[in-house]
Amino acid sequence: ARQAEAEYMRLSLDREEIQASGKVPLNDLSAPLVDGRDFVAERLVFEQMVGADRLSAARARFERYQSLVDAGVIRSEELVEVSLALREAEAQLIGIDEKTALRRRFLDGEMSPDEAMREYEISETQKRLDLQRQALEGAMTRFRGVEERVALGMVHENELLKARMQLMQIQSQLELLEAQLGALRGGAP
Repeated sequence: ARQAEAEYMRLSLDREEIQASGKVPLNDLSAPLVDGRDFVAERLVFEQMVGADRLSAARARFERYQSLVDAGVIRSEELVEVSLALREAEAQLIGIDEKTALRRRFLDGEMSPDEAMREYEISETQKRLDLQRQALEGAMTRFRGVEERVALGMVHENELLKARMQLMQIQSQLELLEAQLGALRGGAP
């Protein structure tokens, strides 16, 4: 409900921007103020609200799963995915804060539109890369768990193939993100 409320408020804000500017709403870091009003920053406030709710829900879910692991109801492998979702929610909220700070720096004349966008893209790519590394660790943990269960005859070998494919897919995505980050930084490692 809170997410729907934030979406409604964002759409209302878009309508106000259209009425004030007579143009399609702009959400770029380098979008100009409209009649002295910063619609981009106002939309970021709504994103912050939704992100904070998402983070709160992810924390509650993590704590619930942690208690189930502690009680021996579920395997610790299942906590890995929930932990990654929590980190994703944290990273998303950090990204909104960074975008807000970059927007302020742009409006203060500290950086050009291109510099603001490049810095934001580098930051976002770095966060995705960090999350992908955590996903790789989780996939490796899952793979080892499946490997043990296959050796014990508890699950079919197809499960091991699925876990291996997932591991390879994450490794490929990780390599792609590393290449993208290098390109954004101008070839620097």
